[in-house]
Amino acid sequence: RHHRHHRHHRHDNNVPMYRLERMVVRTEMQGRGIGSRALREALRESDAAGLPVLLSTQEERNVRFYGRLGFEVVREDEIAGHTSWSMIRQPVASDED
Repeated sequence: RHHRHHRHHRHDNNVPMYRLERMVVRTEMQGRGIGSRALREALRESDAAGLPVLLSTQEERNVRFYGRLGFEVVREDEIAGHTSWSMIRQPVASDED
């Protein structure tokens, strides 16, 4: 088991945050903005609550997808030849404040 921490973030179980558990867009529907639109709606909710969002992915292409939406890799684990990335997106203040 191997892991790397990115930047100086760490996941603290005592800090309240949203967790994105699973998001799937059918293969034939990918590339049409469906996943981005759905996720942006959830991110608006987390922003309104002032809470970060945590997720994990095992697909490298998803790291780029989530990165475009403001997520940063905070941990990278390699287990039995498979890589898992933990990513966090900090809340964004609304321009309406």
